[in-house]
Amino acid sequence: MSEAGSGSYCGNCGAQVRSGTVFCASCGQRVAESESRERPARSGSAPRHSGERGFFRSLFDLSFSEFVTMRLIKVIYIIGIVFISLLALVSILGIAASVVGNLIFVSQGLGGAGTLFASLIFGFLGLVLSLLFWLFLMIALRVSLELTAVLFRIADHTRDISSASRETPEPGPAARETGDGR
Repeated sequence: MSEAGSGSYCGNCGAQVRSGTVFCASCGQRVAESESRERPARSGSAPRHSGERGFFRSLFDLSFSEFVTMRLIKVIYIIGIVFISLLALVSILGIAASVVGNLIFVSQGLGGAGTLFASLIFGFLGLVLSLLFWLFLMIALRVSLELTAVLFRIADHTRDISSASRETPEPGPAARETGDGR
């Protein structure tokens, strides 16, 4: 296990890490000693989502030099779960109220057994459809948030590859001839 030295920075997100730290507190990436000695170069055009700034400062950053989406994605997921579940609950309660209303209607002699049977069948179908719709919305929410996270990770990795290629020197003519220049 390699540990980061004093005054070092995470090679993934550029956040400062303390001596003896194995994982970056900002992004969770393993901090290797070789990649954490110097602060990584950061181009002004590559937006970041790391936590070097405060949340509200990043939120109202008009230059979009930092992203807040990855900080908010867990909160958005929880709010989505609550909203979709409440929607399904309201639907199920509406179906239950309809069935109970029909039961009262039939118990007062205003409807026959066919009305009661139809009410129970439609109530059961409505319950099943509500649960399937809930499941579909939960899957759609999760997939859309995963795609969002993947896009931000692709941007991060592209930025890392770009900065690494700028830092790697071109092999000299002797290295090209012997095949040692990687």
